[in-house]
Amino acid sequence: MDESIESLEAQRHSAWSAVCLPARAFSQFDPKAAREFVDGDAANSEFFVFCLSGTILAEDALQRFADVFASEPGCDLAYGDVEVSAGAGAVWPLAFSAFDLERALEQGYGAYCFAVRRERALEALRSAASLYDIFLSCVEPDRTYHLPGSVAALPRIDAPAATTELVAASKAYFARAGIEANVEPRKAGLLPAVQVKRAVDWNERTTIIIPTRNRAELLKRCIETVTPAANETNARILVVDNSSTEPETLDYLESLSAEEIDVISVEGPFNFASINNAAVECVDTENICLLNNDVAALDDGWLAELLWRLAAPDVGAVGAKLLWPSSVVQHGGVVLGANFSAAHAFNDRMDGDPGYGDLLQVAHECSAVTAACLLMRKRDFLAVGGMDEIRFPISFNDIDLCLKLRQLGKRIVFTPDAKLVHLESASRGRDSASDRRARFNRELSMLRAKWGEVLLDDPYYSPLLGLDSTPFSSLAWPPRSWKPRANLPPVPTAPPLGM
Repeated sequence: MDESIESLEAQRHSAWSAVCLPARAFSQFDPKAAREFVDGDAANSEFFVFCLSGTILAEDALQRFADVFASEPGCDLAYGDVEVSAGAGAVWPLAFSAFDLERALEQGYGAYCFAVRRERALEALRSAASLYDIFLSCVEPDRTYHLPGSVAALPRIDAPAATTELVAASKAYFARAGIEANVEPRKAGLLPAVQVKRAVDWNERTTIIIPTRNRAELLKRCIETVTPAANETNARILVVDNSSTEPETLDYLESLSAEEIDVISVEGPFNFASINNAAVECVDTENICLLNNDVAALDDGWLAELLWRLAAPDVGAVGAKLLWPSSVVQHGGVVLGANFSAAHAFNDRMDGDPGYGDLLQVAHECSAVTAACLLMRKRDFLAVGGMDEIRFPISFNDIDLCLKLRQLGKRIVFTPDAKLVHLESASRGRDSASDRRARFNRELSMLRAKWGEVLLDDPYYSPLLGLDSTPFSSLAWPPRSWKPRANLPPVPTAPPLGM
């Protein structure tokens, strides 16, 4: 406590009063004592900062909180990046994203040093009894701001005790919202971790759409491994054949009718967007799961996990954790900006690695996920016009699809609890091949032309992190921006088709 008070006395913003509330557990306290402070010594305070005892605030922390409330009338809550101790006096930065509801529910990531306007604090303190509870009581996506750069150095976090409190806070969040959900503790890492499972209407059916051309062995392996999950969730499988010619493949496709698997034919040159658009037109189920034929499931629960995430009405698409056969992570969500393009996160990590800030341990939002395994509602697919067959026939159509969903206010969620193996480009080859490079570069140019402003400022990737080809692998120098950030829908600038 003394160290925290010393850091308060060094603040540039000097108009403050403080109280240390007796702790009941990790971050729990008596809300009555907090309310007495709010109505007493802090009766003239416009905002309240909540943090753990032992937190050492940066000298400009209170000033930065005051500035964002003064400059952003729509801001009710602000949180900042933090530093964690690595022993021997060393500290490491945890650079967070703009507000991420899924991560907040599963990790409570912004709850260690945050500020709330007086009205919201009073409302939360009627019942909240922990930092996690207050944080989740006060957050609203468009009224929550993130301050890039460390506002505090954290004391040691008792992750198991914190996990117990986060379970209770997340359950309370769903109870307030009237949402049926199960919240279970996970193995904690650097931060606490829980798993959220929203109630699913299993009467809403799903169609797994698998485009294919030749390579019968790939398709057979895919179908054999995903069928158990399809049976478990009452899903159907639709194979979309794109001009296969190999006799072995044609024989296998013909045999699928005996397994109650539908097959449709889409003739012509390979156009991934067009193939999926045609398939969705044939589907009569509420949900669609786009799946590459070079993907294989590792268990029977992956589709149920995706459906638990999609059960939130504001979620537009859900993506899975994909591994290469070597068990290196192939897809851990998509980060925008690397090389003024888009990159899969955590290609430098083995399966089991928690990822930067434990992002491979908990579900979280990102700007996009790969269509190699992507679950969404058919009506949302149609609402955004499906995939763009002209601008993005082969590459970046999934990025464009997800950004169009986000434009409608939908969240894109990555979950590490749905895990599959992806051979990646096994059936069609690499975009770096000489006969594909020009086409790929043209689609990249279209992505930059349409979504360039978003590529320059991915809300789910900190401006303090580097834009190397491998996201989360370096710090940016200099940082791209220190400005407070809200998580707002992206706005495209679509060039005419003839340009």
